[in-house]
Amino acid sequence: MPRTMSPDGSCRIVRQKNPHHEADFFIQNIQKKTHLGQILKGKEITNVNMVACWSPDSSKVALVIYYGTRGVGIWVYEKAPNRQFKQVEFTDIDLNKLVPAELSEEPGYPICIAGPWINNEAVRLSYGQDIGFAAKETYYFTNVILTIHDGKGVLSEASHLNGLSSKEGNKFLQERRRYWDLDFKE
Repeated sequence: MPRTMSPDGSCRIVRQKNPHHEADFFIQNIQKKTHLGQILKGKEITNVNMVACWSPDSSKVALVIYYGTRGVGIWVYEKAPNRQFKQVEFTDIDLNKLVPAELSEEPGYPICIAGPWINNEAVRLSYGQDIGFAAKETYYFTNVILTIHDGKGVLSEASHLNGLSSKEGNKFLQERRRYWDLDFKE
């Protein structure tokens, strides 16, 4: 996969087709061409867009996954002492709880952003919903810090940007997206 290399140049994300013509994703050691862990294991992956945000020391990666243009999620992987990458467990934000009940039936789509990393143990995450169309869009975001210790993640410092106008929401997305220049499409 293009542009998914870790900052230290030792790892990258690769995609392989399995016998069922589905895609399996791995973190690969570039020099030895060995797999350091399967990512997104057991997930239905078709028409995927992925953004990889690596920690400065390349020991962790936060992946923002898009399934087509809809479901969005964040998965985080950490290099274990055995040098294999394992998924970090943490309680995800429920995107449906961001939006006021009276707008829950309005058309909208989820938004997730990972990055920047604060240090090698903590990353900023944003979860959001975009409700409405074009100039009538309204954005709802929750920003958190995910701190990782021993394969477990803890969310803290939640802040909310709710009811942003289309212009304000787009400005927030543009400013945050400058941190994610590692995207690729299948």
